[in-house]
Amino acid sequence: MQNITARKVIRILLLGFGVSFLLLCAGGIFAVLNMTVINPWIFFGSILILAVASGALLHPLWRKLSGRDNIYLNMALHTVVFTIILASVLLMTNYYCADFDHMPRETVIIDKKIKKTRYRTRRVSRRVYTRGAPYNVYFVNVIFADGLTRELEIPKRLYDDTHKGDTATILTGRGRLSFKVVDPSSLKVTTKHKSNKNKRSRRPTTRRIYSHREN
Repeated sequence: MQNITARKVIRILLLGFGVSFLLLCAGGIFAVLNMTVINPWIFFGSILILAVASGALLHPLWRKLSGRDNIYLNMALHTVVFTIILASVLLMTNYYCADFDHMPRETVIIDKKIKKTRYRTRRVSRRVYTRGAPYNVYFVNVIFADGLTRELEIPKRLYDDTHKGDTATILTGRGRLSFKVVDPSSLKVTTKHKSNKNKRSRRPTTRRIYSHREN
């Protein structure tokens, strides 16, 4: 009886640690995915094929953790865990080990600007959390020379200085594992779109007309 209880406790602890670890890995994937210029369908599709192929051989090892002798359940567990861990290792290793100091700048086009509202987490009591104050996060969608697009998070200062149609440059190159990566903080507008230039040039003229009428 004690042995059965101990096994259940160990299984619960392992499940809790495993879920927490997978959530960290998933967070790492979302953190660097938009900064990695790849086709996500091909990337995750390839990993999924490897996960299913390896699961056909390794699914019996999941019996102790799942507590069930169900091939479909154990295959599903293996596929999910394998896909998340391998994808996070590949993407984070490729991005965080990249040498951005020696990367060239590539010309991109600002396709659109995006402002998203998110909410902070507010603690109500020891175990209760609720939605807190809202804050804005700023993005631009850029088009690369090869036609691929990426949504990049940028500071508000840079967001205010960019407009749709502007030409910009950004640091981009091959990461540690040869996947193409970009550095959003290096985005620099080089050429303003003509319509944006015209809007700026008309503003001082309008002010002078008003000042002349007042005199």
